[in-house]
Amino acid sequence: MSFQSLITVKDLLRRPHFQEAEILSGHQGLNRNVKWVHILEVTEVGSLLNGGELILTTGIGWKNNEDIGVKFVEQLIESEASGMCIELNTYINALPEKIISIANKANFPIIVFHKQVRFLDITKDLYEFLHFPNDKKQMNICFTKLYENTIDPEILVKTFTYLFESIENWQGYVTLLSSYSNNLDLSKLNRLSLLAEENNLELIWCFMEEYSLYILIWIDKDHHHNHFSTKINKIIKQWKRKDYLFTVGSRFSTLPEIIESMKHAKEAYDICYTQQLDGIIFYNDLHCDKLFYHFDQSELLQEWIIQYLSPLMEYDKKNNGQLLQTLLSYLECQGSKKETADQLFIVRQTLYHRLEKIEELLQDKLNDPQKRFAVEFAVRGYFYKNERGGKRGYEGYLGEAP
Repeated sequence: MSFQSLITVKDLLRRPHFQEAEILSGHQGLNRNVKWVHILEVTEVGSLLNGGELILTTGIGWKNNEDIGVKFVEQLIESEASGMCIELNTYINALPEKIISIANKANFPIIVFHKQVRFLDITKDLYEFLHFPNDKKQMNICFTKLYENTIDPEILVKTFTYLFESIENWQGYVTLLSSYSNNLDLSKLNRLSLLAEENNLELIWCFMEEYSLYILIWIDKDHHHNHFSTKINKIIKQWKRKDYLFTVGSRFSTLPEIIESMKHAKEAYDICYTQQLDGIIFYNDLHCDKLFYHFDQSELLQEWIIQYLSPLMEYDKKNNGQLLQTLLSYLECQGSKKETADQLFIVRQTLYHRLEKIEELLQDKLNDPQKRFAVEFAVRGYFYKNERGGKRGYEGYLGEAP
């Protein structure tokens, strides 16, 4: 498999010479593959292109004729070029709207430089990037695409096969690692790799600078995987690092399943990072948080909370009360009034009064098993949203907190 089959316009836009460039059109085509970069100033493309070229131009050939410029772009699209980069304010000050419209319709990326650039430097950099990739460069591209969920499953299998070809009956986990202080470095990751090796695990990792986090793939080389997750836990604790977050995706045993494991590691990361959790978090241990996460994405969680808890929220807001916290503690203590009172540091008489008020406000919702489940889900979801968003009181539900 050619490394070029992995490289897209979006990948090249991360290169240093494109930091001040603007994507003018064709945003939906940024995942087009790039095989070559080519300077083209003639207006008749003909058979000059093979497809997959990123074209660099100043537009000098059609600076005084918009129709020629339109025809030029149409030829690039027909020749299946990857996109066009144009330098403005040298021969052309602005791109005609007709060209922008044609490019958007064809999902053909047009990138503009607003000041003079050296095409020679760009072609040299992109040529070396495309045709002389080292292992680290290839790994970084593959892992980034895996993280962004833009990698084709077939390409993923071909790319990762050489990493795991010597391992039989293996299983693995995808893990994301970040530090709130951003002080993780290469030597610390090497120490983690040594600990993994001591426990008969293989650890492959890559740092993604754009996202300030590491992707790690753990592979268990044993034939019996009953204690795989336990070994990962043990290794990370032996690592003795503070101020970090490890989120571990679901277990995979085939290469295509790596995509799902990454998806779950990201989901766990989103849930935990915003709550400033640290340590080791396994996706499979998040339980209800996974439901809250998906409900929250569609705003269904907030609707659910309001439907079942609005009487308690209204009461707490008006009286600066603690009914919601009391209900959560009561549910967590599985209905034990003594444990609930102890957890809340209140006397039982106060607890009895609060529980009576809760039952009064919720009417018959706690007596019916299905409604009771709905209320418990709502109250746990309410505190999930508070912790996730850093909210306090009732902001985001019924107005500003008192």
